[in-house]
Amino acid sequence: MKPTPAQQEAIDSYDNNLLLIAGAGSGKTATVIQRIKVLIERGVNPASILCLTFTRKAANEIRERLEKMLDARSVRPIWIGTFHSISYRILSQWGYKIGYKSSKKESISVTSQEESDVLLKAVVDQYDFKSSMKKITDAKALLSHDNIEPVDPDVKRILREYKSRLKESNAVDFDYLLLEVHALFQACPEALKYYHGKFEHVFIDEYQDTDTVQYNLHELIQPRNLLCIGDADQSLYSWRGARLSLILDFEKNHENTKVIKLEHCFRCGDDIVHAANSLIDNNRDRIKKTLIGATGFNGEINIMEDSSAHQVAHFLAEELAFENPSEIAVIARNHRSLEFIERACGEYKLDVLRVGKATNEVESMDCFKFMLAYLKLRLNPLNNISFLIANKIGFKAVLPEIWKKANEAGCSWYQALEDKSEISCEQDIISFYRQCCAAINQGISTLVIEYLTSTFDKDISAEDWLKQYQVKDSHLELEKKKEGMITLITAHAAKGLEWDNVLIADFEELKFPSKLAIKNNTLEEERRLAYVAFTRARKRLVIFSSPNLRSRFLHEARLPAEDFKSTDQESTENGITIS
Repeated sequence: MKPTPAQQEAIDSYDNNLLLIAGAGSGKTATVIQRIKVLIERGVNPASILCLTFTRKAANEIRERLEKMLDARSVRPIWIGTFHSISYRILSQWGYKIGYKSSKKESISVTSQEESDVLLKAVVDQYDFKSSMKKITDAKALLSHDNIEPVDPDVKRILREYKSRLKESNAVDFDYLLLEVHALFQACPEALKYYHGKFEHVFIDEYQDTDTVQYNLHELIQPRNLLCIGDADQSLYSWRGARLSLILDFEKNHENTKVIKLEHCFRCGDDIVHAANSLIDNNRDRIKKTLIGATGFNGEINIMEDSSAHQVAHFLAEELAFENPSEIAVIARNHRSLEFIERACGEYKLDVLRVGKATNEVESMDCFKFMLAYLKLRLNPLNNISFLIANKIGFKAVLPEIWKKANEAGCSWYQALEDKSEISCEQDIISFYRQCCAAINQGISTLVIEYLTSTFDKDISAEDWLKQYQVKDSHLELEKKKEGMITLITAHAAKGLEWDNVLIADFEELKFPSKLAIKNNTLEEERRLAYVAFTRARKRLVIFSSPNLRSRFLHEARLPAEDFKSTDQESTENGITIS
């Protein structure tokens, strides 16, 4: 497809910093890929290009599409990955400068959530801290997203001790990965100088969701050409540190900046585009733009009067019976709504994939946790935290005795155990899992096998699997599409995805927008979330909202029932029906 004038301008602009305001379905990925292709064709060294994304799915898509346009040898040197995966790569190469060990015998571990919780609780217990854990976790989040040290001296002491214990185990907290790269660049100007000289062209996707630490990271690198792609209307993550002001103030903070707006929506039917525009126009904190339907079809919007989970399941079973299940998604504001819908779908014998559930179910299994902990130990024998996890499940030795032996020998607990297992982390991940189960006399779980084969290449080595798993993102389950399954997903997780048919459940006051958003007056972000939910639909958008509890967002999108009950002709012309 021929680029639009705005896309072509973005592809050809090289002498400026560029802020690309990319509306939903406006072809931003195609624009970025074409720009990278032209750069390489003009003689730019591929190794000087860094492309930062927020999901591994997006990174993989960029790499795969580039490889179809160029030869794989030209694409391989480009650094494409999430902020966390790129930070892990940098830390693995330079971490020895700030006290980490990384060699053929040892690798830096990224702690799982359970490992982080176990270690943090151990430190809290050691200091006999009396305040709530929430105070500590809130301070930890503020530190990891904004690099703001805790004010409370006790909390500060605990987090410092926690970080020290991590480094003793040659491990890093997932949330601290970017902070450790900051620490590296401060302590080792040589490393900063290397990356400052290496990356001349930096692309950052989903810029509206960057936090202060991510912003500071790309500012330290100071590329010759910075291209940031985002949409203030799709900023959803203030609760985990995203700063909308970074995209709103980009032009003010970066000299010689050109702003280009991609407003042609190639995804959604025209009526869906019009409803989304009407809705988001009610926000004040945004960069003004208006999506233009470029699909050549109107699409369809249905507003259902019954919002019960049973009604959603019934609609799926009856109205969409002949649609491809892989092209159907039910989007809700929270997992609670999806839980009820999943049960109702079970009564209709519908095959559904509830995103977020399958992963949690597998990752909570003892055999999976042991495999993960034991693999980390094989690759990083210093990891006492993983040893604690594995000890609860598999190792039979008495922990105090090992602790004493390790202290006397000046080694890690795992090294003190002198494990003689022949399980090799060079073998594929399925074989490694099977041998771990055999080592702890536990039967093979087909659920774990399905998870490993559906989200990763089944022949991937255990070591490479761990590298990917440690920096996984929320779209992991959808990387290999579940054919024949209807997707149940939250609006937050649906970001960046699309389906032919989208059903929005519980689109009602106190649910969407949520009670908390109304109470805290954070309706602008809640409205952006609804905007994202609307624009996931290509052909059909079905909204479930009880008449007495209608979401205010329906009125703002010019979709309240009373506006479309005046004549049958009006309903038909607008492509909108009330059932």
